[in-house]
Amino acid sequence: MSPVRIETDRGVRLLGWRHDLVPPHVETNHRLLLAQYPDLAGPARPAEVDLRPFMGPVLNQLALGACGPNAVMDAARTRGQIQLSLGGQPGSVLLGARLGPYWFTRFTYGLVGEDSGVDLATLVGVIAGLGFCAEEYCPYSDEQSGGYDPQNPYPFQREPSTLYLEKALLQKGKLRTSKIDDGTAAGYLKNLEIAIANQFPIPYGALVSEDFVHGNFDPTVALPATKGIPAGGHAMEYVGYGFDRLGNPAIRSRTSWGEAPFGPGSEDGTFLVSPEFVTKSTSDAWAITDAPTFLDVGGL
Repeated sequence: MSPVRIETDRGVRLLGWRHDLVPPHVETNHRLLLAQYPDLAGPARPAEVDLRPFMGPVLNQLALGACGPNAVMDAARTRGQIQLSLGGQPGSVLLGARLGPYWFTRFTYGLVGEDSGVDLATLVGVIAGLGFCAEEYCPYSDEQSGGYDPQNPYPFQREPSTLYLEKALLQKGKLRTSKIDDGTAAGYLKNLEIAIANQFPIPYGALVSEDFVHGNFDPTVALPATKGIPAGGHAMEYVGYGFDRLGNPAIRSRTSWGEAPFGPGSEDGTFLVSPEFVTKSTSDAWAITDAPTFLDVGGL
């Protein structure tokens, strides 16, 4: 199965979150429990939180269905920058490799030759088991021109190098995640806000409409739940919560479709969604609670 591919006025956009491949059961020790953060479970939780000051440049997945790795690696970079700031250490955090985890996750499906997209539960499990490293060891490319040659596969089809795996394994287990419990709507929203209040960015999957893909909405007003038959699944990340410009409750999200994917107000790739969108259109959400930091003074 290939990702949904839609041509828009702003270029081609692919939807590669595979909600059909999300494992039916998740270990309970991955769940984000209110008891872990009692100081933020009640009135002490701030009314608004914004992680944008810690974000790096917006990513562009280009013509690949790799929205999952783009969301997770962007969130990991943001969390690494937060940890750097909390430790009082100067510098900026490099982006982790996206194609390496994308290849190994598709390997678990038996789909390394296909741009199949991935689910986030399997992806974060692969990263936990194999680690990941800076993108210089597995550069991102959506190159798929000139006809397929089995002797010279496209970059996304190539098994990552031994050097990549050696570097990645040094970070095995250092990307820590907690699943946001989506058993009930109220619990899902509360756990999500608690995670963001702890400065944990959250990759998630959403079933989105063609209007969303084409950017037919105001990114500064909270987007309602997807109506009708969705165009497909797209992985993104939560990076804040608070209110939209009309005063409505809103959760800030970020996509990997380059700068200003939805026009003015989304220059950094972010836009606002409603609590209804969160509870009715999204799942497979994972808080990034700890991330390795690859500094711009030499990577690993």
